[in-house]
Amino acid sequence: HASGGSFSVRMLLSEVQEQLPGSFVRAHRGFLVSTARITGMRRFELVLTDGTEIPVPARRYAEVRREIALRVTGGFER
Repeated sequence: HASGGSFSVRMLLSEVQEQLPGSFVRAHRGFLVSTARITGMRRFELVLTDGTEIPVPARRYAEVRREIALRVTGGFER
């Protein structure tokens, strides 16, 4: 949660993701992250504006990296 707090919902994270704008990426099974809050990507983790590090599984690393690039460039891969 952007304010540093948390809240509970009775929905699957995939259902929450469907209701959010396309600027969110599923970085990990338990994390949806706004690309606006990502300041960097290290091997197997995302770094957020507040310094939080979100794990990215090795098997999803390339896919998450590609998704972020697509969202940041407006859909154009380089």
